[in-house]
Amino acid sequence: MNSAIKSKQAGSILPFSFDNLPVRGRLISLKNLEEFVPAIKNNKGFVQDLLKQSLTAVVLFQQDLKADQSLTLQIISNSSIKLVIAQAMTDGTIKAYADVTEDNTIESYQEFVKQNPRIVITVDNKGKTYQSVIPVIGSSLKDSIIEYYEQSVQNKTYLSFIEHNNTNCALMLQHLPTEKVSEDDWSRLAMVADTLTAKEITSLLHYEIVQRIFAEDTVRIYDENILSFYTDVDKARMEKAIKSLGILQCKSLLDEGDIEMTDQFSGLTETFTHEDIQRIFKEVKDGLIERNKDK
Repeated sequence: MNSAIKSKQAGSILPFSFDNLPVRGRLISLKNLEEFVPAIKNNKGFVQDLLKQSLTAVVLFQQDLKADQSLTLQIISNSSIKLVIAQAMTDGTIKAYADVTEDNTIESYQEFVKQNPRIVITVDNKGKTYQSVIPVIGSSLKDSIIEYYEQSVQNKTYLSFIEHNNTNCALMLQHLPTEKVSEDDWSRLAMVADTLTAKEITSLLHYEIVQRIFAEDTVRIYDENILSFYTDVDKARMEKAIKSLGILQCKSLLDEGDIEMTDQFSGLTETFTHEDIQRIFKEVKDGLIERNKDK
């Protein structure tokens, strides 16, 4: 995604590690999700919570990648919750969307698990994609993420999600496989991590939270990474959809006026005039001519 993409600051993620233990951590806060992510505003209850946690999770996953790699998390099912998708782009931009039928009655993760959904993680490395499948288990998305890290990546993991006053926070701890961490130390870290309160995530800075929680340890804090909401339209994607309709269908739609398309992530609308449609299909025609010349 290029630097011209419009965005609004969403929050930040603070990486840290322990000098006295082979453990690393990440503390993330996202603010005002309902204001900048239409899918979160337009859904309620379980679906809304799942979107918020998916968006938080995708940021955590991306921290394991190189700077030029983006990551997409998709939760796919044949139920009334057809798709939940969250993306973290290379520039720190995040976005999410859900495809849910109007008659949806699923109100909990346990109900959703019974529908046999699958979680697919896709890493985009300069056009080359790699996929992993996460088992859908437990009573929350947190359980599925922990299972993935502990079984597939073999990193012992602690994860908690907290929401308070339009702020969504996640605290993650991971054992680094370089050396062993004792059960006593791991249990102690999890116990003090559990003391993080909802009030603290809105009243304290990230580094203050880490210093307060892990006061007994020697913690090394790294530079905080800023996250932004995607607030633009993917015009290239829209033009691809127009091409798939075909010129005859587009001409029929133009008889009723300009064609309007809404970006599913930002909720913003792009208008395509008669001149735009002519240009799009002229590019298709020119592309076909060039390919025929090469044969």
